[in-house]
Amino acid sequence: MALTASPAQGIQMLSVQPDTKPKGCAGCNRKIKDRYLLKALDKYWHEDCLKCACCDCRLGEVGSTLYTKANLILCRRDYLRSRWSNSHESLMNPLRNVLR
Repeated sequence: MALTASPAQGIQMLSVQPDTKPKGCAGCNRKIKDRYLLKALDKYWHEDCLKCACCDCRLGEVGSTLYTKANLILCRRDYLRSRWSNSHESLMNPLRNVLR
């Protein structure tokens, strides 16, 4: 999935109206039948599917903003940490950086 150029993107929590057609989740491709859904990157998500690619935290729970870098969706903490790392590999392997 190609992501937009701006690293910071907003997350909206929306209430699903019972009489509307279920939307498809960008994360798992299943219909969203929950009471609430998230809208981010112009797509709809289950609350459990919109997660940080590095630490796996649920982005709807940690704030109203997500970040993108190297085609990854990140929380603020991991995005800021990635700004000081030189490679995509070090972002995805934080324990390896500690051991160096």
